[in-house]
Amino acid sequence: MTLDKVTAFITRDGPDGRELLVFQHPTAGIQLPAGTVEAGESVEDAVLRETREETGLTAVALVNELGSIAQPLEPGERIIVVDTILQASPGDEGTLVKAVLLRRGTGVRVIGSEDNYDQVIVPEYQVHERELIQVSGRKGWVPAKHLTADVQRHFFHLTVTAPTEHHWLQQADEHQFSLFWVPLTQDPGLIPAQAYWYQLVREKLKQ
Repeated sequence: MTLDKVTAFITRDGPDGRELLVFQHPTAGIQLPAGTVEAGESVEDAVLRETREETGLTAVALVNELGSIAQPLEPGERIIVVDTILQASPGDEGTLVKAVLLRRGTGVRVIGSEDNYDQVIVPEYQVHERELIQVSGRKGWVPAKHLTADVQRHFFHLTVTAPTEHHWLQQADEHQFSLFWVPLTQDPGLIPAQAYWYQLVREKLKQ
């Protein structure tokens, strides 16, 4: 099963040229608004929803789709395709890990398998010198059919249609994001994977 994800490259024309919107995640570095397409949702609707949720912006317009790539995963890495409760043991009657719900789009690392179940680690990361470093992780079991290694990443160019602040805060995904604009002529300091995505589309954003 293919899991679709979206990334929003949101621009505005500032006094010194075109600018890109990014945000500082409290533990995971500087990023672009991005997320997972929900079941039955179009990629266009998904990128507008993620933009609204992660930035608070509603006065935006979709300029165009910039392209898509098959997103490479690390060896053993898989993505959850349907909301799944982490189990302490495999099987349909496996003991549940209390209060651990893995949402569609969550990344995990497979470390074993048994009876159509995969044992996984759900990693937690922090940024060190722009690199994401795993600092901890929860271990458990999930149905193998709820995992995929086939991820398609869709890039969209959006623009604001009303004035915005240069910097503001937004509560999203149980975190507070610090959003700000960066000139396209400047390195925004994105985490490595997203810096690569940015290089793929940067010239298109100037058009």
